[in-house]
Amino acid sequence: MHLSMYSNNHPHKPEILSYASSGHYLVRVADANGELQILTDVQGKMHTFNSQFEAENWLHQQGHTQAMLCFETPYDELAGEDGAEPSKLEIPLSH
Repeated sequence: MHLSMYSNNHPHKPEILSYASSGHYLVRVADANGELQILTDVQGKMHTFNSQFEAENWLHQQGHTQAMLCFETPYDELAGEDGAEPSKLEIPLSH
C-alpha cells in the first residue's frame, strides 16, 4: 500500500516490524478489506524507517494511538520453531 493512499479508517492496529537486527523497520497497515499490507514508496518498494521512533511518529501523525511492535529475527528458524509467530508487543504512540 502506497504511503499516500493510506487511510486510518480500519480498526486493525498497525504493526511495526523490526528486522535486520533492529536496524530497519517496516510498517504494516490494514487496507480497505482489513488485510495488513506493508507500506511502499512511489516506486512500489517497501518503505523502510530507520528507527522505531520514526515509524511510531509516522503512525502517530496518521492518528493512531497504539500499534503492535513485532520482532522477527533470522534466528527464529534456527531454533526449530518453523512457522512460529514473531514476538509481539502492544505499544502506545504518544509523541
